[in-house]
Amino acid sequence: MVHQPIWIGKSFQGLASDRRNGSNFDDGDVDAPPHAPSLHGGSPLSLPRTPEPKTLSPYEEAHEYEAMDHAGVNRQFVDDLLAGGKPVGPQVIDLGCGPGAIPIELSQRLDSIQVLAIDSEVEMLEIAKREIDIAGLLDQITLHHADVCNMPEYEDGMTDTVISNSMLHHLEQPELGLATAVRLVREGG
Repeated sequence: MVHQPIWIGKSFQGLASDRRNGSNFDDGDVDAPPHAPSLHGGSPLSLPRTPEPKTLSPYEEAHEYEAMDHAGVNRQFVDDLLAGGKPVGPQVIDLGCGPGAIPIELSQRLDSIQVLAIDSEVEMLEIAKREIDIAGLLDQITLHHADVCNMPEYEDGMTDTVISNSMLHHLEQPELGLATAVRLVREGG
């Protein structure tokens, strides 16, 4: 089953154009597309949020996350991505790649893609590099250290597909992460 996103504000295109214009996203002038589901079946919903608190050091968090069994969830994420009706890749960016399990799963299924896996935590990227090497995918997955809310050095429309799983709840301003995703993906991607 392909999961449909719930509409929580502006369209991704609205977010991207507002970000380029320096908006703080609170004007609400872009309506949800007619097909975008909402929580109440009506107009877009804006939800107040509290970011996930940081209770562990980045090292402890990375190793605790790695120790959890996410194999089934990651497999389902990739299943849903591939069943989504649009081609994936050949260039893919994973924002908030963590220890690299989803780029590995995706690359094992599609050997024709190149994945740029990005995370803001060096400790996660160190684990990801080890896991990517063990999987024999160093030629297919490249790691970058970056803050997904501030990536001006990455070109607009530089990739065919942008993915992200379990990243937004870590961000103070998740709309900036979404705007980055939209900005990076090619039109029609």
